Amino acid sequence: MKKIFIMVVVVSMLIIGCTNTNSQLNIDTETQIPFLTYYQEQDKKIDAKLSMWDIDQGTITFSDDLVYPIENHNGFVEPIIWDGNKKLILHKTAIPKGSYESESKVIEKYPMDSIYGRDIIAVRNRTADGEVPDYDLFLNCSDGVVEKKVKAQYQTIDGKKEDIMFENDGLRYIDFNKNTGEITLMFSNWEECYLLYVGKCNINNINDIQWKKIVLPDAEQTGGGYSVYPDNSVLIDSRYYIGTAQALTEVDIDTGESKINERSIQTCKSTVKEGKFVPDYLKNRVQIVGGYKDIVILDIELYGDKQPESLICAIQDGEFKGAIHIREDEVWNVIDSEKKVTGIIDNKNKKLYKEFGTGTFALTLPVPFLY
Repeated sequence: MKKIFIMVVVVSMLIIGCTNTNSQLNIDTETQIPFLTYYQEQDKKIDAKLSMWDIDQGTITFSDDLVYPIENHNGFVEPIIWDGNKKLILHKTAIPKGSYESESKVIEKYPMDSIYGRDIIAVRNRTADGEVPDYDLFLNCSDGVVEKKVKAQYQTIDGKKEDIMFENDGLRYIDFNKNTGEITLMFSNWEECYLLYVGKCNINNINDIQWKKIVLPDAEQTGGGYSVYPDNSVLIDSRYYIGTAQALTEVDIDTGESKINERSIQTCKSTVKEGKFVPDYLKNRVQIVGGYKDIVILDIELYGDKQPESLICAIQDGEFKGAIHIREDEVWNVIDSEKKVTGIIDNKNKKLYKEFGTGTFALTLPVPFLY
């Protein structure tokens, strides 16, 4: 996968009313969401430090807990993937520090044919002419890494097998529950992005894959950059959430039911007042930028008077739990579950990393899985 993600938004440090600065953080409640903040002291040197957003209290706490420094980033600042705790997969320019060192991995070259999931890595195999015959799976079991090979073929009603391993798209999401041995595979094709193939099997019988073909709601049929991709979707229990051009799609992978969740988006947007800026592209894109435990984290594009803004919104069981309004003037408004602004963070004139020199600061939220 994002990212696999993760996310890029405005962040910084002057604290007014709702924030604290601690040397170390203890993430010990269900409503505390960790994130990484990046400090740029020199041209190419960046320090990633742990921060915390408490959606119940409507507060943000920054710390001096150094997760990893980057000596020469060359644009690669965020981790490839992070579980919100001690495990990260990092680019070769990053060096995990302290308690993060033993459980993290540094990858010398980013493998474009690898898909990361909870306790599993899938590697796409290619023939000389670019076709994908199968995938190698590396499953992180309690007694070590187990290697398997899987070929994804959907069996139609008439008994025929339909190859769903596409040349450039294909596997979108993968998950392994090492307690039960269940493997979940999700495939989609760019040309038929409104179809989602969900396969389930067990590590002990990996060739016996039970498939469901799920038709996604109309908003997904528009395709584009907000279709089914690993850096714009997240699986929590049996619920698969997908960010779309202007909506949030929810899929129950057990029942095959899918729907567009407009209510959550509108609830998030109702917490702020937008300005008069009008973009020359499709408005109000919705992107999933992370998930932590059973909380889905969205980035909803809003508009100030002169340029776009971001609304980072936390959703739990379909209910609004809090938000961070990242304004065009580099100020954050922290909003609690009652839609009240509980604090303001002024970010002007701070030494934080700006993504690709665009003036947009960077922070990273976790995804709820990691190999």
